[in-house]
Amino acid sequence: MALNERSSLYWRDSLHRRLTEDGRNRAVLDAFEESLNQAPYAVYEVRRLYFAARIEDCSKHHGRSCRSPRW
Repeated sequence: MALNERSSLYWRDSLHRRLTEDGRNRAVLDAFEESLNQAPYAVYEVRRLYFAARIEDCSKHHGRSCRSPRW
């Protein structure tokens, strides 16, 4: 919800809204907010993700799954 306010866990409702309106979950919401305030975070914009093509030598040495490409 921090990146998209319209996202929700339920069809037309969010878990946060349900917990807030309930009124009995203040301690849980406070603990959650405190953990968010202490957690390191970063936001990245990913525009395009692609994998480089494999060269023939890589396929020959590593087979179908090349997890450690080397020249």
